[in-house]
Amino acid sequence: MFMILYALVGIPVNGILFAYLGEFFGSMFTGLYRLYHLYQKNLNKHYKPHQFGFLAQILLYFCPGIVLFIFIPACLFSYFENWEYSISVYYAFVTLTTIGFGDFVPTFGSLQEQQFGVFFRCYQVFIIFWFITGLGYLVMVMGFLAKGMRSKKIAKLETLVASNLRSRNERLWQSIQRDRIFVRSIFDELYLLNYKVF
Repeated sequence: MFMILYALVGIPVNGILFAYLGEFFGSMFTGLYRLYHLYQKNLNKHYKPHQFGFLAQILLYFCPGIVLFIFIPACLFSYFENWEYSISVYYAFVTLTTIGFGDFVPTFGSLQEQQFGVFFRCYQVFIIFWFITGLGYLVMVMGFLAKGMRSKKIAKLETLVASNLRSRNERLWQSIQRDRIFVRSIFDELYLLNYKVF
């Protein structure tokens, strides 16, 4: 019973936390991107920023996060948990995408504390920080995807597809109406042929 009440409160609170983290990361990345363009304009007055497509913008935001939140932490996991690097990458990906099979988890054993000393405490804090910021980063990328789907280019494309579908639908309906009139005239003539006197 306690777990149900905890989940009813904890899940919405975590959702709010991750939404704010996603907004924070999003504003931070766009701010850094704008600062970079201002810096380039100050260096070169004729600087013209590259216009990236929607997919390129997503990759621009997504690739640093993959390195920062999956590949670099995987090095720490393989060191502290004595896992192979591929297993560490798998664990990082499965954890941050909230799939979480549970087949690999950080052990936090007493032998690790003796072996690594104060670095093990830092590792424990790092895991909590990594998990929260990694999920916030993932929410940011999803927010960029949602914003891109609502962009003007996508709206224009949707309008174009909708108008094409509407015109096809109208042409199809007109064709059906012509065929219906033609079939009705054939039936009318057949009906008249039945009553003709020779």
